[in-house]
Amino acid sequence: MKIFTLGFFLFFLTSCNDTIYKQVLPLEISPIQINLETKLIINHRNHDLTLEEIQQLLPDINFEKPKTTFTIKLFDENEIIAYSQITTSNPVAYLNFDDFYFSELGEYSFNVIQKDFHCLSWIIDDELITVDVTLTQNEETGLIETTTHKSKTVFNNTFVLNIEDELSQAIENKNLQQKREEMAQLEEKFLNFGDYTSFYFYNLESGFSHSFNCQQNYRGVSVGKVFFAHFLYIQEENGHIELTERDRMLIEYSLRTSLDVKSHELHNRFGLEEYNLWLESLGADSLINPYHHFGRTTGLVASEAVELLRNINNYLNSGSSNAEEFRYHMTNNLVPFIISDNYEVASKTGWVYVWNIIHDVAIVYAPSPYILIILTENDQIVQNHRYHFAHFSQWFEEFNDRWFASN
Repeated sequence: MKIFTLGFFLFFLTSCNDTIYKQVLPLEISPIQINLETKLIINHRNHDLTLEEIQQLLPDINFEKPKTTFTIKLFDENEIIAYSQITTSNPVAYLNFDDFYFSELGEYSFNVIQKDFHCLSWIIDDELITVDVTLTQNEETGLIETTTHKSKTVFNNTFVLNIEDELSQAIENKNLQQKREEMAQLEEKFLNFGDYTSFYFYNLESGFSHSFNCQQNYRGVSVGKVFFAHFLYIQEENGHIELTERDRMLIEYSLRTSLDVKSHELHNRFGLEEYNLWLESLGADSLINPYHHFGRTTGLVASEAVELLRNINNYLNSGSSNAEEFRYHMTNNLVPFIISDNYEVASKTGWVYVWNIIHDVAIVYAPSPYILIILTENDQIVQNHRYHFAHFSQWFEEFNDRWFASN
């Protein structure tokens, strides 16, 4: 049994007696240099971001390489009988064995193990260096000599920080904040016109939406004709009614030119009772029409209209027998207010100049399509409504292209 003592920061794992301090051999073991070759890997999908940008997005995550704790364990007959620890963040560590004192000649075996306890976000494998120390006495000089053998001198560390979920959420939160800030600027533009202006933007792919004054109830005028046409197409496909060639012509004129007389003929033929029940089932209470006269006696609320347009969009993309015809009429609106120089627009407008009413509800088929509803009953807008609606259209199109074109 080899006897030793621990000095300074070491402590015994086995019991010993006071005589041990009187039996220390006069020798020195030269410090062993251990090199740390570290490699940092940050796992995430946004490879266009710099480390500085990532750190700004995730300020609560520690991106510094953690300190490494080396544990020097002394073995005797395969039992750990003492150990010492060194913690360092330097790329080079010197393991000093002066703190181990020996009382016998012979062979000693040390295991040097490194382990990081600094940050749970880091993943690091244990690595082991074995150091064998042999103590002999020179017969000529009588001095104690040491021979050391190291299994290796380099710890190769790969630090892996998995931040994919955290970074994706941080980017989403930051983008959402920026989108809201930009939308707030658009709200200011609408506020400049005073009261009775509303908009509702809804990106169909992402589900992002933003609205302004979306609960304001307007006189719906001719916008409701598109919802009545949708109802008739569904009824025909479900076998509840049969649309004649004249019926289809009336639908076309009511959608493309917004002629009231054509819509009235459809109301006389099919009635409004079932239509009102259908609107009620969809939560579009403002559009329910208890009267025979269509359009001007109904209301129109942006928050309800957006849900009806979502249903229309699903229908237009469903491949239903009437979907192609319906889409053709909406994309060939002869009096559009929401416009685009770049993308196809399916829309239905409504207007009564003497009431200062200019409305449009539209699906814009950008690479990432979106719904845009703009409702106004405003004397400033009606005076130059095409100019204003062209600018409104451009603002929202640029916003959508900026944030959703790559979806």
